[in-house]
Amino acid sequence: MKVISGRLKGRKLLFLKDKNIRPTKDIIRESIFDVLRGRVAGERVLDLFAGTGAIGIEAWSEGAKEVVFVESSYHACRVIKKNIESLSLLDDCKIINSDVEKIINSFENACFGMIIADPPYSYSGKRISDIISILINLHVIKKGGFIVIEHREKNKIPVPDGVSLYKEKKYGKVQVSYFKV
Repeated sequence: MKVISGRLKGRKLLFLKDKNIRPTKDIIRESIFDVLRGRVAGERVLDLFAGTGAIGIEAWSEGAKEVVFVESSYHACRVIKKNIESLSLLDDCKIINSDVEKIINSFENACFGMIIADPPYSYSGKRISDIISILINLHVIKKGGFIVIEHREKNKIPVPDGVSLYKEKKYGKVQVSYFKV
């Protein structure tokens, strides 16, 4: 696995061989940052359900000034740490080993410019929508920011109050939904 674009393009990333961790495919990562091109630079990014950290690292490579990774798996957090160490990103990144739904309230008024989430495919669209509502109501995402969710195509996400659906893109059974605050 490699960084797809930006200032770290071509750099190798470690990944975890774990059936519960599924790194976002290269084509999907590339597409996400094609859609968001120019909107990442200088922003604080929150990578929820971070897995190996590939999406957050991609955001940093595209110019994000800070990336916060939240991942519940201790082993995945170790992989994220090794990746950001090998890329000399320790000063610009923070790793939080916790369940997203348990820690989300601690981000109140954080005002991230972008939130990227890749929840387990078992999460229903309603559950994802509820998480988005919490992010908005607690001002975890700033006005004009983007929330990007990778999910099963069949798990339609009801659009919560406070955001508009900016774009949806399908990749087989996977869909990426972009919400603008």
